[in-house]
Amino acid sequence: MDLIIDNKKDHISKTETELVQRKKHEYKIFGTFLRTKGLHLFYYDIINNKIVKPNIKYSDTIHIRYREGQFVAVDFEKEKLFTNSMFIHFEALNMRTAKIRLKKFKEGKIDLCNLKIPNPEGIKFF
Repeated sequence: MDLIIDNKKDHISKTETELVQRKKHEYKIFGTFLRTKGLHLFYYDIINNKIVKPNIKYSDTIHIRYREGQFVAVDFEKEKLFTNSMFIHFEALNMRTAKIRLKKFKEGKIDLCNLKIPNPEGIKFF
């Protein structure tokens, strides 16, 4: 009977354990928002006091569903954005108008976040 002794755990350095712990991330969905056509998404980093245009990842898969006798393409993940929840997100036409919007926010004239929350009941016309 052979015994295999694993001494590798004893020789792991502190930097290796930190790298393993850094890889563990927890992602939480903190919002779904409606976007306005023609406007770009920006966020304001309160700590560094700067405006940044985030990188939005688009879905590369489409699911095909059969509805009412036809195949319909459904995209469950249209746009994804991994970001810090401490940032204030808003939409603006370009960087110049984003800076103007931030200036008005700092003066107390407007609320910086102008994103719309989707209505779970949908649109009702009557």
